[in-house]
Amino acid sequence: MTKTIKAKFTNGALKPLERLDLEEGQEVSITINGSESNLAYEKWMERYGNVAQEHRKLDSWEDIKKYLHDYRHPERNSEFSE
Repeated sequence: MTKTIKAKFTNGALKPLERLDLEEGQEVSITINGSESNLAYEKWMERYGNVAQEHRKLDSWEDIKKYLHDYRHPERNSEFSE
């Protein structure tokens, strides 16, 4: 049987977001695909990370979105104003 489901990582364990039709103690194989924000972060950092890291530490997609916002609006952030 092959089935794709969503799960949430909580307190060190994956918790399925839907009911699973499995026997108690049954072993399964798991393939983990990152969230869209994690994938976006990885791709953006591959392409632009070296330049952006010169300005500030970027640890997440949220950091990148804030960096881009501040870069587009330098009047709101002295880091980019001249």
